[in-house]
Amino acid sequence: MANGTGWKEEYLNEEGKWENGSKDQEERFFDKISEDIKEVVRHFSKDNKRPMRGNHAKILTGITEAQFRVSPDISADLSIGFLQPGKEYKAIVRFSNAGSEFSGSDSKPPDLRGVAIRVMTEHGELDFLMTNAEQHHARDAREAMVAIMAGTRGDVVRDSIPVGGSIKDKILGAVGAGLYLLTHLGLETAMRIGGTLRKQMEREVKSLATENYWSRAPIAIGKNPEDPEQSVAVKYKLEPDSNDQSGGAQNLGQELKDRISRGEVKFLFRVQRYVDPQNTPIEDATVVWSLVSAFETIAELIIPQNAEINDDSVDSLAFSPWKTDLATFRPLGSMNRSRKKIYEASASLR
Repeated sequence: MANGTGWKEEYLNEEGKWENGSKDQEERFFDKISEDIKEVVRHFSKDNKRPMRGNHAKILTGITEAQFRVSPDISADLSIGFLQPGKEYKAIVRFSNAGSEFSGSDSKPPDLRGVAIRVMTEHGELDFLMTNAEQHHARDAREAMVAIMAGTRGDVVRDSIPVGGSIKDKILGAVGAGLYLLTHLGLETAMRIGGTLRKQMEREVKSLATENYWSRAPIAIGKNPEDPEQSVAVKYKLEPDSNDQSGGAQNLGQELKDRISRGEVKFLFRVQRYVDPQNTPIEDATVVWSLVSAFETIAELIIPQNAEINDDSVDSLAFSPWKTDLATFRPLGSMNRSRKKIYEASASLR
């Protein structure tokens, strides 16, 4: 099994492209798209009736008393920082819809689901963010931002014709979003993004407790996470530790709360290691690592029966992959690097 070292990051230029990019150029590009995410927040604030996150706007369940328990047989090279064998920490968990709109229904319009975990450790608070789709629709930060902006442009086209019904709204919104993707990314990329999102969002979600959630972007773990030879690059996921596949409620948040009232909900926290640039690239989030890299369990997330739930308190928190112990953990890839500024920009308007 590959040990996960030897990875390499590359950098975007000021246009968000890979040609001759540098750290400084990429930072200037991130400054630009940080202003774009503010536009997204302002746009959806009108529909949501209040400023909210640019993504994952609607909380479904907020848990304030979960437990994060490190595996007693975690690999020695991953036993870094707070990841000490058998250690247990308090955790806060936010389950959400992935979209920018605060829809009244968990299932309409189609959407992805997300989970954010905040682990409270002696090394500080560390956040881990995941979505219930293994493959990202966007390759990098530029494509991801264009896809987000396409949603706002679709609404502009939809609202440009003030008469009609829900079918008209859906058609015009889709046309507007598609044209924006086509104009900014080209036909092949626009079709790939649109096709991936459509397939993922239309899949039925029976329960938040039975879903798998993936980081989709990697992190480095090591005593020197800046050094590719001294740190392990991994992607991580939450995997349900139960054979109970019941569910099917329209209100996914309430279904999870009811489930917690009847018993504990447990997930395995698993990682997969970097192998090589072709099969497990750091910068291309559309490549699924599990085709060549096996998962290993390093911890458990346990939501106890009758755990305290406080949606308002959890929803007030600002989660970020950069809320971590940077001495031992470092987000990798343009998708993660962009989130440092984008998440701060989004949170500044709430």
